[in-house]
Amino acid sequence: MGQGDRTDFILSRHGYIKLGLSANASDQLVAMGVVDIQYKRISCQYPGQNLMIKIDQSTNFPYYLAFIFWYQAGQKDILAVDVCETATLECKLRVTNHGAVWDVVSPPSGDLSIRFLVSDGDQQQWITAANAIPANWTAGAVYDSGIQLDS
Repeated sequence: MGQGDRTDFILSRHGYIKLGLSANASDQLVAMGVVDIQYKRISCQYPGQNLMIKIDQSTNFPYYLAFIFWYQAGQKDILAVDVCETATLECKLRVTNHGAVWDVVSPPSGDLSIRFLVSDGDQQQWITAANAIPANWTAGAVYDSGIQLDS
């Protein structure tokens, strides 16, 4: 899960070209194909801002739900996500992660709660955002989780 020296950092060709400081440097970089890079996670701060859930445009209600998190503050990484039926709080479905997009085929009906596993590198904990996604969710909509991950 994104750890160690064999972690992929995938960029579009356009993004890759922008890494070069000149046209010549960009051409040389593209010609290299795979390059070693160094990066570190930067803690973002969004004072007073809750973690938001944006329903991805690829969503197809009610058969397929895809979403990303906005305003993920602090040093905590989201490692796993469950979609839960709010009425029972049964978390039946472990969703998969495709980059920043989390998705699930045949999500539960009704209001949905999101349960996610966060880690600061030392400790892990499950956090539940109750009623985070309404029953009539739509592509492009943004919903407030009511949770802040700033510590």
